[in-house]
Amino acid sequence: MNNSQLHRIWRQRLAQLAPDGCESRLTNMVLLLVALFQARSVHLSLIARKLPVRAKKASLEKRLRRLLNNGAIRPRQWYRPIAVRLIAAASSARRLHLIIDGTRIGFGFQLLIVVVAYQGRALPLVWTWVRHRRGHSTTVKQIKLLRYVQGLIPPGVKASLVGDCEFGNALLLEQLDVGGGTTRCGNPATTCVSPTTQAGGCAWTPCCPCNRALPPGSDGCC
Repeated sequence: MNNSQLHRIWRQRLAQLAPDGCESRLTNMVLLLVALFQARSVHLSLIARKLPVRAKKASLEKRLRRLLNNGAIRPRQWYRPIAVRLIAAASSARRLHLIIDGTRIGFGFQLLIVVVAYQGRALPLVWTWVRHRRGHSTTVKQIKLLRYVQGLIPPGVKASLVGDCEFGNALLLEQLDVGGGTTRCGNPATTCVSPTTQAGGCAWTPCCPCNRALPPGSDGCC
């Protein structure tokens, strides 16, 4: 597929997903997406080299930075329709497998992200930046992301959630309510969460791998 075809396809898709109304912003977004795909890198210096624009590389990098810093661009709002489609496709059997993870990116930031496991791939649903060089993200941020994902899950879908030891806080386990269904949270290997039906929805209580409910405040058994 040549550049003109890629630009045409992405312009049509962005016009549907992000009805911005600003022609220059839409054009720059299309240029960024196509160059990102061709560069196969997230580094602006490499992306700028793929822009089909005659200008100095430093000038093109500044152009991309201005675009990314533009407050009128709303990634979560624009990406939401894509996330909804991913969940719909991945939950066709009324089951959904989610993964939450934190990754150190650099420059004093970490990426906190929730993805859906689908056909052997981890596809992003929602993410946020955490200003930390070391350590874990806060439980408050983790809960906010999971609450957002909860609003995307169709009724009746059983969701499972997997994470590492960063997500083993008791408060997070108490707050989990990811769509209603059997859910495992892989914090320490001896701890998971199990659904408890309540009026108006499904709450989550810690349990051990043998699926026995644990008393409040317990971290695991077996």
